[in-house]
Amino acid sequence: LYVFDLGERLTAAAEILGALPAGALVYVIAQQYGIYVQRASASIVLTTAISIASVSGLLILFGVG
Repeated sequence: LYVFDLGERLTAAAEILGALPAGALVYVIAQQYGIYVQRASASIVLTTAISIASVSGLLILFGVG
């Protein structure tokens, strides 16, 4: 699938950023409105665990480090 004409470096950066976990803002907003607080915190833990593998794999694939 081809959408934008990005260079190889920008494409790699976008893929790595897409593999990062959910931010803490999700939890802050959930806590502020008092809804889905446990689900928000669980999603942060889960996406952090998944991102460890996915970011490591992408860095190896792109030959970084």
